[in-house]
Amino acid sequence: MDKITPDINNDLSQNVRHERGSFPVQVLWDDAKTCQSSDYPYHWHYEMEISVVERGSVIYAINGKCYSVWERQAIFVKPNALHSTIHSDEYISRILLISPHVFGDHEEYISRYIKKLIRLAPDAVVLDGSASWHEEACALIENAFWLCHERPEAYELDALISLFRILKLFVRELCGNQEETARNPRNASHTKILKQMITFVQEHYGDDIDISDISRAGGVSRSSCNKIYQEFLGESPIEYLTKFRIYASMELLRKNMTVTEAALSCGFNTLAYYSKIFKKVTGRTPLEFRKNG
Repeated sequence: MDKITPDINNDLSQNVRHERGSFPVQVLWDDAKTCQSSDYPYHWHYEMEISVVERGSVIYAINGKCYSVWERQAIFVKPNALHSTIHSDEYISRILLISPHVFGDHEEYISRYIKKLIRLAPDAVVLDGSASWHEEACALIENAFWLCHERPEAYELDALISLFRILKLFVRELCGNQEETARNPRNASHTKILKQMITFVQEHYGDDIDISDISRAGGVSRSSCNKIYQEFLGESPIEYLTKFRIYASMELLRKNMTVTEAALSCGFNTLAYYSKIFKKVTGRTPLEFRKNG
């Protein structure tokens, strides 16, 4: 399995190299240990990108909007979208880079669906279970990933079946019959401010911090801080901080730290509150998670 290494041109296009004559789908494994920093620089590519977060969390900044992707969630990024990422320290994800060429270069009846996806689909969609079709999409993605990674005999044929079903599902659910509409440009300075505040949270989540500290890290007022988080992430700064603390504690529990130690290390003052929030976010108690991973 390939590791992700930046290979970006002056126009910010990323070189995604498929072996000559190979099946044009790359399987990548991305984790915090392979990156020199928590940032992956802005880039774009013709391939559609699907990332499944195994551990930790990642923020995708895409064409001026940010998407928060947590453990056991996935994100679809459409072709040609300018994007970068900020990930947590324990971050691990599996990524599929799918060249539209895999569906055929000359078949007009196929290419029109690719063009429709590029023209009408949103820049990205987080597959978090909030829509009924997300489960089907994730199952198809899992199957395609396994086939392209393990490469059993005639894997290309089986993988194509899953990839065509993914394409059909995305076109149906993300494009529909809508007409292309102009998108309001996001404030680029807000994206930079958000990254500063997220970085602060990721570096100080174990400390006693609140919205005043977070807003100060971005050089904005408390109200602006809350507005930026709601605009880009759809949640408040404290909601993001709390989730990040939970996911950080999960990594400590995996290392056999006690529940109390994990709670205190990640900024929770009481075990009862930590356990309540942990179950709300993960569906399991900290002790259940510690025993079963």
